[in-house]
Amino acid sequence: MKVGDVARFYDYDHAGATGKDRWRIGVVVKIWHPTWEEVRDQNLVNNQTWAIMAHDNKTQPIIIPSKEREGTWIEVISES
Repeated sequence: MKVGDVARFYDYDHAGATGKDRWRIGVVVKIWHPTWEEVRDQNLVNNQTWAIMAHDNKTQPIIIPSKEREGTWIEVISES
């Protein structure tokens, strides 16, 4: 996964707010490798790599899964 790729991803923000599942299509605009300080300060689960997805005039961070779990909550549908 790299900047410019188009991906289908699970919208955790929508699911958390409404209790309803929804998938979105977005463009990877940044790959983020948080430091341990960012993990602590932003209350992240861990320091895994994140894809920052752009969709509907906003951005949403999504953890990039390991190769074994690829496609579970995010998958590239068109490479840049």
